[in-house]
Amino acid sequence: RRGAARERGERGESKRKRKEEEGKENMMALLARLSAGWRSYLVHSHALRVARCQNLALLRESRKNFSAEVSEDEECQLHITDACVERIRRLKENAEGGNMLLRIRVDSGGCSGFQYSFTLDDVSEEGDRTFSKEDVQIVVDEVSMQFLKGATVDYTEELIKSAFEVTSNPNAESSCGCGNSFVPT
Repeated sequence: RRGAARERGERGESKRKRKEEEGKENMMALLARLSAGWRSYLVHSHALRVARCQNLALLRESRKNFSAEVSEDEECQLHITDACVERIRRLKENAEGGNMLLRIRVDSGGCSGFQYSFTLDDVSEEGDRTFSKEDVQIVVDEVSMQFLKGATVDYTEELIKSAFEVTSNPNAESSCGCGNSFVPT
């Protein structure tokens, strides 16, 4: 009896050790997958920052001001909805300063890899692309424009939020549920 009990105890101990080992292996596999994902995210983030810095340096060297040039080519356009125009107008009326631009940037981050960033600005910078509709202007830097060609900018008002949004982007393969981040094509 004592031998059988000891044998059962050893088998139970052996099962427990196997389960612990399996748990450790599963945890290590999960960590490996997560670290590969983070590594990929960091590489994309770094590449975007490098491209942004290189493009801005090239633009400064060339001494060209692209802000006055807007291509008539359809794929290089940024489409602006009437709701977006109306909201920028209301913001301009409430602001103390005279000139107000909506600046759109694409930055690394968000749950899908890249995210849209909307800010109000009063001047365009060297290398900005300027898009106008009626009396409002939207500016986009050259690096971000690569991700926004042909996109539609809208202003939406919902119960839970009111915000500027990119509602249609042909350069996005998919986007997250909130619509603020996307995976480029």
